[in-house]
Amino acid sequence: MLGELTKFLKQVLLWTVAITGLSILGNVFNGFTMFWYYVEIFFAVIRNVANLFAFMWDTQTLWTLVGFFYLTEISMWTWRTLNAVAKFFNEK
Repeated sequence: MLGELTKFLKQVLLWTVAITGLSILGNVFNGFTMFWYYVEIFFAVIRNVANLFAFMWDTQTLWTLVGFFYLTEISMWTWRTLNAVAKFFNEK
């Protein structure tokens, strides 16, 4: 019983350290190295260049479909991650 409790506490501590480390890394990256203003300009340029071809393609529908694709991909990877975490904690 005590061995299972220590194993569980080690897993929880490991995950806590990993999540905390990634959170700190993300905040440092977000605060110092990634300037969102330039990212917004980059995507505005992409959108304006794509609008040059609006006479051939329906670019608004294209952007909607790209958004749905990324939403689907993120959902699938979230599901896979949650399954992996559940499988990790349900080891016997």
